[in-house]
Amino acid sequence: MTKVPSMNLPGISADDSLMLLRAATELSFSSILVTDAQHRILYANPAFCATTGYSPDELEGQNPRILQGPLTDKSVIEKLRYDRDTTGHFTGSTFNYRKGDRRLSCGAPESRSVNTMAATPCRFCHH
Repeated sequence: MTKVPSMNLPGISADDSLMLLRAATELSFSSILVTDAQHRILYANPAFCATTGYSPDELEGQNPRILQGPLTDKSVIEKLRYDRDTTGHFTGSTFNYRKGDRRLSCGAPESRSVNTMAATPCRFCHH
């Protein structure tokens, strides 16, 4: 499990640091999804929403399994869960689906990376 680094950027107040980090997440071209310890979606950045076709409101509270479909490799998902729970990190590839059951990629499976973070031991756990 990865400990969340300090969110205070050097020479910048905590509030300004949080605002800049939030803006970086919002403007990122990489898809970012945050879940709680029960795997409920808490946050999806605009890149994730654009890629999947779901709005933040549609994703909030859902389980990421809503992205799975007929070609999603169940053994990869099992490995994801095992690695996430034992090492706190997973990297692998499988097919995921957009809203409306259309595959996200037309060719090869997409690469995924999952990291588990603990803000305070035993208090918060996010993926």
